[in-house]
Parts: sequence; C-alpha cells; structure tokens
Amino acid sequence: GGGGAWSGGLSAPSVWGGGGGGGAGASLLPQGASTTADSGQPMLAIGYVMSATPSTQPPPATTAAQASASAGAASVGGGGAVSVTLSCDGSAAGSCQLTAALSVTETIVSGHVTAVAARAARRPKAAHRTVTIGQTSVTLSGGQQRAVTVSLNVRGRQLLATHRKLKARLVVTQSVGAGPPSTIKSATVSLSLASKRRR
Repeated sequence: GGGGAWSGGLSAPSVWGGGGGGGAGASLLPQGASTTADSGQPMLAIGYVMSATPSTQPPPATTAAQASASAGAASVGGGGAVSVTLSCDGSAAGSCQLTAALSVTETIVSGHVTAVAARAARRPKAAHRTVTIGQTSVTLSGGQQRAVTVSLNVRGRQLLATHRKLKARLVVTQSVGAGPPSTIKSATVSLSLASKRRR
C-alpha cells in the first residue's frame, strides 16, 4: 500500500516515518518500535512495566498514654509553704504533668491595694487583680505518688510580711494534650507569718 498504511486498513500514526506515498510523519520512531523484514511495515512493540513503589511514610509516633491524677489534702508549713500529695493513676506507660499554684486576689481602689483575699469581693468601683504567689510543676509516671511543696515567691513573701495572714487559693491542674489544663483540686488555705519566740 502507499503512504505508510497499516495492514488491515488502519492508518499509521503520524509519528511513523513514511517511506512512500504522501506520508509526512516525523522520522523518529518511538522507543520500542521496530520494522519487520517481510512487509517493511513498522511494528509497534512497547512494553509497560509496573513496579510497586515502597511506602516512604514514617510510622506513626507513639506518645505516652494519658493517665488520671488526684491530689490529697493540703497542709501549711513554716514561711507559708503549702504541701500536697499528688498521685498518678494507671499503668507505668502513662504519665501525668501536674502544676500546683498558689494565688491571691488583690482589691484595688483608686490605685491602692485595699485588701488581699483568696477570692475577689464585690465592691463598687474596685478593680481586682489575681497574683500568683507560688508555683511548682512535676511529672509523675503511672502508679507514682509524690508529696510536693509550693513555696512562696518574692511577691508572696512580701504580701505575707505586710499582712501577716493571707487567705490563698491552691489550684492543682493537669496538662491534657494540646487542650487547656484540667483542674483536679482547688482549695483555700490560710497562711500566717511565723511569730518569733521571745527570749
């Protein structure tokens, strides 16, 4: 036939080189194409190879299991330090990230602190400011128990020295993932300045 026609009446694609007739195809043949000696017609022999690509995704990261925590009764020692026993329940694979903090609320009228209490009191034209006077953090493994002591910071010692007695708020929280901390204990404690013994 002429013009690079396929046997069987099919027209050859334009990418084949036509030796005769009016074939105007390109002279390059696709990779894998060959011609036979019998008919001189190009025979397409293209193989497809499929290979499985191994997964490159890393295995999911393992995180410590979240365990529940509890807190015992608080006790007040010398210098206004507060002790509390914290427990982390669950298996040893779990953990508890705990924070114990002491705070007071100052009542401010006309720019002056007029009262210091564990909670804010309702007073007309008065502002309230919560001040942290002590804080400590600890991480416990599942099944572990520990007594922690919250000591007064500089501001707490100043307030106790000025007022000699303070009503403070003890709050124990547990960090839970990326969410806000969960409160596991909240109590009011009375702090007093140790009186000096007279000789």
